[in-house]
Amino acid sequence: MKKFLAPILVIPLLLLQSCATTGPNIVQRYHQTYQTGTGQTFIHTGTDFSGYTGQPIVAPLDGIVLGVQDKKIRSGEAYFNIGALVQHANGLETDYQHLDSVLVKTGDKVIRGVTIIGTVGNTGYRNMKDKRPPKYPHLHFEVHKNGSNIDAEPFFVGCFDPSKTYGPEEMTYPTGCPTKK
Repeated sequence: MKKFLAPILVIPLLLLQSCATTGPNIVQRYHQTYQTGTGQTFIHTGTDFSGYTGQPIVAPLDGIVLGVQDKKIRSGEAYFNIGALVQHANGLETDYQHLDSVLVKTGDKVIRGVTIIGTVGNTGYRNMKDKRPPKYPHLHFEVHKNGSNIDAEPFFVGCFDPSKTYGPEEMTYPTGCPTKK
């Protein structure tokens, strides 16, 4: 883990410097319906943040890594993604999916605004007949409370600010904030 020490300390500061009041690049919200191109309609189970492949994903809360899937797996006609699951206080868990890489391992402690969980990718579940663009890098982010999937957005309080004190359920944006144009 020593080789990741410099990125863990430097990249969150870069994300902080790029934060603006414009908020995150949310491209799909919790419970929106969508079609995959196969004719099936699904209800979205998380919040999708657009990004670029390799963009750092920083822990929005303190917690412990419960598990990681660090390889893209093909199973029959589908691919399953790279991701991580983190446990937090008060029965909360955060789930990070479609990653390009995972930089934590099971049992690691994560620190809000400091620990890089992984990087944005496009390794999500895809059926071979799926007509969506094959290169769609994003973070699929889910929040579970006491085992139930819930909307993440009410927990977000903005970009990470090291001078601020946060409550145990106040989350900062895991992909930082876009710069104003």
